[in-house]
Amino acid sequence: MRLPRLLLAGLLLFTAVFLLSALFTQPPSRSVGATSVAVFVPLWYSLVALHAGLGITSGFRGADEVAVFGATFSLPVTVSLVMWWVSESKWEGGPVVMTGRTPVMLTSGLLLWAAVALLVPLLAPGTAGRAGSWASSAAFLPLWTLVCGANALLGVFVAGYTWREELVIMVANLSLPTVAALLAPWAISLRQLRKIAG
Repeated sequence: MRLPRLLLAGLLLFTAVFLLSALFTQPPSRSVGATSVAVFVPLWYSLVALHAGLGITSGFRGADEVAVFGATFSLPVTVSLVMWWVSESKWEGGPVVMTGRTPVMLTSGLLLWAAVALLVPLLAPGTAGRAGSWASSAAFLPLWTLVCGANALLGVFVAGYTWREELVIMVANLSLPTVAALLAPWAISLRQLRKIAG
């Protein structure tokens, strides 16, 4: 079960990084694919290496963990390299998001939340169920706040919004992913109660 969850987490994480790169890359620098690969590959390598190390310390055979590492590292990285190639050859280095940034931010936030929610139980043994969901929320919320803050700074200093306008946009960008992160532990508790009662 670890392998599919880790692969899915990698693909979700790359998609979030790609979308955020599309938001933060401004013309004339149209290097979304290159930027997303430069951010994702070292991050993913670190996470998968940590996962393999934890697997070995938990008693899994080293050869098995090397095989899991190879599979879980290579597929998402291959997807990221293909997207880099597509963005360079088909989108002239883009896509660069010029309008409609809030839906892209919200989608990125939900994808990032899903990736974190899959990764935390894998990287923090003993955090399953509701505890894992709270740990995922604790990891996600500061990260998402930083991303939204960076987007707000970009809005003020590059796009020309006022601080007041950008604060409203930042709150909107924080809203849905934050609600998802905070409601997930409650939903898991409710599901566990239904299993016990049912």
